[in-house]
Amino acid sequence: MAEPGPLSGLVVVDLTTNVCSAFTTLLFGDLGAEVISVEPRGGADLRSMAAAPFYLRGKKSIALDLRDASDVAIATELAAGADVVVEAFGAGVAEGLDLGYETLSARNPALIYTSITGYGHRGPFSHLKAYEAVVMAKSGSMYGNTVPDRAGEPVMTVPLGAVHSAALLALQGTFIALHEREDHGYGQRVDATLAQGMLAHDPWAHFLRILSSRFPDAFTPVPAPSHARPVPTTWLQFGLLNGYSKDGRWMQFAHATPRQFNDFLRILGLAPLLETPQWEDAPNHPDPEVRDKWWTMMLEVINSKTSAEWQEIFDTEPNVFAEIYRRPEEWFEHPQIVHDHHAVTVEDSRLGPVHQLGSLVKLSKTPADPVKPMADLDDSGDELRARRANPRPVPADAPPAGRPPLLPAPEGLAGSRTRG
Repeated sequence: MAEPGPLSGLVVVDLTTNVCSAFTTLLFGDLGAEVISVEPRGGADLRSMAAAPFYLRGKKSIALDLRDASDVAIATELAAGADVVVEAFGAGVAEGLDLGYETLSARNPALIYTSITGYGHRGPFSHLKAYEAVVMAKSGSMYGNTVPDRAGEPVMTVPLGAVHSAALLALQGTFIALHEREDHGYGQRVDATLAQGMLAHDPWAHFLRILSSRFPDAFTPVPAPSHARPVPTTWLQFGLLNGYSKDGRWMQFAHATPRQFNDFLRILGLAPLLETPQWEDAPNHPDPEVRDKWWTMMLEVINSKTSAEWQEIFDTEPNVFAEIYRRPEEWFEHPQIVHDHHAVTVEDSRLGPVHQLGSLVKLSKTPADPVKPMADLDDSGDELRARRANPRPVPADAPPAGRPPLLPAPEGLAGSRTRG
């Protein structure tokens, strides 16, 4: 039997059980907390995803219709006995269900209430749907992407960058709020947004466009790539080239500094050409035909070697590297993932062995336990419907306000942080 985790004793209620909230609560379950997934009567949409065993592992499930007053009362009772409630309904939805922060914290002052929205609860964008594509479009994260023969059409990346990043921000805020609660006993509201999560990725193409249009005397925009053939426009784009190996593997090269790029060209055997008048500064040349020919030469050299032959070069050239575009099942065989034990295999009674990402963090003395199966829908429904919250004592002192939550303790007061 596994040892109790470092968060053993904490109760976390996920009111939405979508990708964003489930990813936020995942680490709590891995670290020993009791995580309760509130799902619709027919089950969360998350269950239709191949990654459901990952997002839902080790959590208890209860099926409730939050449009039904009696089921809302059950959710309210669960929140009254919880340490953390997480919701990612969207702005104003939880309040409309009588499951908002003010309602739940009135009965449970120690509650940490974590809310994840697209753009926050107020402001001109708060009414927008908190969808990945909407946030990416609004933040300019799709600007500059081009596909031949699809001029003007948006190109969206596959990974859920905004959703997962917002979940990580929510996770950090929740842990900080729990740490703060140790001092004075009060919970508080934690807000994170998909917009904040996406901006953390630095959608630089959009920012450069804004800067160059507002400050034309200070910034010169790079030429826009052709929609018919999106030729790189600067040395940096050439340095981050996508190439196709002789054995049919796409590789993402990674040379983001001039020194790395120069070594890349040396390995390709193209560096001497830059000294000739015809190819002088070819990666930055204003003529797209020159850049196109240079691009073609680089791709042809990359295509002349197998991925294994390139790997031999990478092992001896520290400034030259590419990562192979791996198929989903190959990710668990990545040498670094294997070396760091970042993947686990979970035995599922319905699916058999399921390969999954391990815990997000490693603790040397109190390790996580991510090897837990996904529960069936409403597997703990009877137990959780019968549960009654133990009244929590209301802290005697007023909650602090107006100071950072991680303010260090004054000298001579170890174990206590200043208040007020």
